[in-house]
Amino acid sequence: MGVEGKIYVNFVVESDGSVSNVKVVKGLDALLDAEAVRAVQALPNMIPATFDGKPVRIQYTIPINANLK
Repeated sequence: MGVEGKIYVNFVVESDGSVSNVKVVKGLDALLDAEAVRAVQALPNMIPATFDGKPVRIQYTIPINANLK
């Protein structure tokens, strides 16, 4: 028996490029959801969004494809 689908993860890219407030907004399975959160938390620093030339926080929600066989 396998699990397949998308896990939607919401997070904030802070003005310094770090990732915070990671949470699953639509999950599949507790273990897969936890791994999706771990993967997003492990992302390297990103280039932050800017407003009027200054870095600002921005919120994202991304789908992560999961396929456990």
